Amino acid sequence: MILLKLGQVFGLVGLLTVLLVRISVLILIRRIFCDKQIAPVGRKIANILITLSIVHWIITECLWIFRCTPAGITFNVAKSVYAKCLDAHIMGYVTGGVSLALDIAILALPSYYVPKLQIPRQDRLRIGSVFLIGTFACICGALRFMYISRFVYIDATCKSTHHPRNV
Repeated sequence: MILLKLGQVFGLVGLLTVLLVRISVLILIRRIFCDKQIAPVGRKIANILITLSIVHWIITECLWIFRCTPAGITFNVAKSVYAKCLDAHIMGYVTGGVSLALDIAILALPSYYVPKLQIPRQDRLRIGSVFLIGTFACICGALRFMYISRFVYIDATCKSTHHPRNV
């Protein structure tokens, strides 16, 4: 039972970690490419992506914390028989899809500005290759999104009467 509660907490901390990584990458992109005079549009796009990432994190955290009714039942396995919960598959699809879209937008932002840098070609290739490592995050997000439908959720924190597997 304690492992289930720790798993819930670690999941929420993991979401915070992803948010902080996204924000740090966007601040780095904004600092390198999006000077106020040179690329004000890129700076605005980076700020919008930071705001969207924070809003996505808040909504995702609230969905996972308050997904069951009554709200505290998510962390109390003993009383989970009386809970009604949102479908974890649907939540996974929605949050995973938005997360994947944010990752692709973050990956696309520096790809527009790298070719325009006034530095030697070798340096542009090096900088571009560093930012292309973000492709790995997009691939992982796409794989996660693809395998959500194949994964059978065993949610021990709630037994939803509306969940198709529990009817």
